[in-house]
Amino acid sequence: MDNKKRILIVEDDALTAFWIMTVLRDLGYYTFEPVDSGEKAIEDAAIHNPDFIIMDIWLAGTLNGIETAEKILSTCKTSIIFISGYPEDDFTAQCKQIPYTAFLNKPLEIYDLENVLKTNI
Repeated sequence: MDNKKRILIVEDDALTAFWIMTVLRDLGYYTFEPVDSGEKAIEDAAIHNPDFIIMDIWLAGTLNGIETAEKILSTCKTSIIFISGYPEDDFTAQCKQIPYTAFLNKPLEIYDLENVLKTNI
Protein backbone atom coordinates (compact mmCIF):
# COMPACT_ATOMS: atom_id res chain seq x y z
CA MET A 1 0.00 0.00 0.00
CA ASP A 2 1.28 3.50 -0.76
CA ASN A 3 1.48 6.40 1.71
CA LYS A 4 -2.16 7.46 1.45
CA LYS A 5 -3.78 8.20 4.79
CA ARG A 6 -6.27 5.46 5.66
CA ILE A 7 -9.71 6.52 6.87
CA LEU A 8 -12.54 4.59 8.48
CA ILE A 9 -15.98 6.21 8.14
CA VAL A 10 -18.48 5.40 10.88
CA GLU A 11 -21.87 6.79 9.85
CA ASP A 12 -25.32 5.24 10.16
CA ASP A 13 -26.79 7.14 7.21
CA ALA A 14 -25.75 5.15 4.15
CA LEU A 15 -26.05 8.07 1.71
CA THR A 16 -23.92 10.34 3.88
CA ALA A 17 -21.33 7.61 4.38
CA PHE A 18 -21.16 6.91 0.64
CA TRP A 19 -20.84 10.63 -0.14
CA ILE A 20 -17.99 11.09 2.36
CA MET A 21 -16.23 7.98 1.04
CA THR A 22 -16.56 9.07 -2.59
CA VAL A 23 -15.35 12.61 -1.97
CA LEU A 24 -12.38 11.47 0.12
CA ARG A 25 -11.36 8.91 -2.49
CA ASP A 26 -11.59 11.61 -5.18
CA LEU A 27 -9.28 13.73 -3.01
CA GLY A 28 -6.74 10.90 -2.93
CA TYR A 29 -7.39 9.36 0.50
CA TYR A 30 -7.78 5.63 1.07
CA THR A 31 -11.09 4.80 2.75
CA PHE A 32 -12.26 1.47 4.05
CA GLU A 33 -15.87 0.52 3.44
CA PRO A 34 -18.04 2.60 5.79
CA VAL A 35 -19.62 0.98 8.83
CA ASP A 36 -22.83 1.99 10.58
CA SER A 37 -22.43 0.71 14.15
CA GLY A 38 -20.03 1.20 17.01
CA GLU A 39 -19.55 -2.53 17.35
CA LYS A 40 -18.45 -2.88 13.72
CA ALA A 41 -16.25 0.22 14.01
CA ILE A 42 -14.38 -1.29 16.97
CA GLU A 43 -13.85 -4.50 15.03
CA ASP A 44 -12.67 -2.74 11.85
CA ALA A 45 -10.39 -0.33 13.73
CA ALA A 46 -8.64 -3.29 15.37
CA ILE A 47 -8.19 -4.98 12.00
CA HIS A 48 -7.23 -1.98 9.86
CA ASN A 49 -5.61 0.44 12.34
CA PRO A 50 -6.76 3.53 10.37
CA ASP A 51 -4.96 6.87 10.54
CA PHE A 52 -8.29 8.70 10.95
CA ILE A 53 -11.80 7.74 11.94
CA ILE A 54 -14.67 9.97 10.89
CA MET A 55 -17.24 9.21 13.59
CA ASP A 56 -20.89 10.21 13.71
CA ILE A 57 -22.31 10.66 17.21
CA TRP A 58 -25.55 8.75 16.60
CA LEU A 59 -24.97 5.23 15.28
CA ALA A 60 -26.81 2.00 14.67
CA GLY A 61 -26.25 -0.64 17.34
CA THR A 62 -26.00 -0.18 21.08
CA LEU A 63 -23.00 2.20 21.27
CA ASN A 64 -22.96 5.87 20.36
CA GLY A 65 -19.97 7.52 18.71
CA ILE A 66 -18.47 8.74 21.99
CA GLU A 67 -18.58 5.29 23.60
CA THR A 68 -17.20 3.77 20.42
CA ALA A 69 -14.32 6.26 20.25
CA GLU A 70 -13.42 5.58 23.90
CA LYS A 71 -13.21 1.85 23.24
CA ILE A 72 -11.21 2.29 20.04
CA LEU A 73 -8.76 4.74 21.61
CA SER A 74 -8.10 2.32 24.48
CA THR A 75 -6.51 -0.14 22.03
CA CYS A 76 -5.69 1.77 18.85
CA LYS A 77 -3.66 4.89 18.07
CA THR A 78 -5.78 6.90 15.66
CA SER A 79 -7.26 10.36 15.21
CA ILE A 80 -11.00 10.78 15.75
CA ILE A 81 -13.00 13.37 13.80
CA PHE A 82 -16.51 13.61 15.20
CA ILE A 83 -19.37 14.71 12.97
CA SER A 84 -22.89 15.48 14.11
CA GLY A 85 -26.03 17.33 13.18
CA TYR A 86 -26.52 18.07 16.89
CA PRO A 87 -23.73 20.45 17.92
CA GLU A 88 -25.48 21.60 21.08
CA ASP A 89 -26.38 18.11 22.19
CA ASP A 90 -25.18 16.64 25.48
CA PHE A 91 -22.74 14.51 23.53
CA THR A 92 -20.73 17.61 22.62
CA ALA A 93 -19.72 18.00 26.27
CA GLN A 94 -18.91 14.28 26.47
CA CYS A 95 -16.59 14.62 23.45
CA LYS A 96 -14.35 16.86 25.52
CA GLN A 97 -13.72 13.98 27.93
CA ILE A 98 -11.71 12.03 25.35
CA PRO A 99 -8.91 13.07 22.99
CA TYR A 100 -10.19 13.88 19.54
CA THR A 101 -8.89 15.79 16.54
CA ALA A 102 -11.97 17.78 15.50
CA PHE A 103 -15.72 18.14 15.83
CA LEU A 104 -17.48 19.11 12.60
CA ASN A 105 -21.14 20.01 12.24
CA LYS A 106 -23.49 18.48 9.70
CA PRO A 107 -24.26 19.21 7.03
CA LEU A 108 -20.60 18.47 6.54
CA GLU A 109 -18.57 20.91 4.48
CA ILE A 110 -15.95 18.86 2.66
CA TYR A 111 -13.61 21.89 2.73
CA ASP A 112 -13.63 21.78 6.55
CA LEU A 113 -13.03 18.03 6.60
CA GLU A 114 -10.16 18.30 4.11
CA ASN A 115 -8.56 21.09 6.17
CA VAL A 116 -8.69 18.93 9.30
CA LEU A 117 -7.16 15.98 7.45
CA LYS A 118 -4.38 18.09 5.88
CA THR A 119 -3.59 19.86 9.16
CA ASN A 120 -3.25 16.59 11.08
CA ILE A 121 -1.23 14.51 8.63
